[in-house]
Amino acid sequence: MERADIAEVARAIQTLGRAHREVLGLVFAADLTMSEVADILEVPLGTVKSRLSAARTALCRALDDEGTKGTTR
Repeated sequence: MERADIAEVARAIQTLGRAHREVLGLVFAADLTMSEVADILEVPLGTVKSRLSAARTALCRALDDEGTKGTTR
């Protein structure tokens, strides 16, 4: 994946579901640990880990899709 600019990342994040945006925001923007996020969201630590993994995967896909718009394969 090539480096994306801030606008591309923001658009890609908006395509994610609420739970994925929430976990990404708390872990990366708020700089909380996964344990802290689990406490805040009142979910098991495993759920936070799963959501974070799924969010990262979905974000990479969204950014890849954004980067290929207008190109032919």
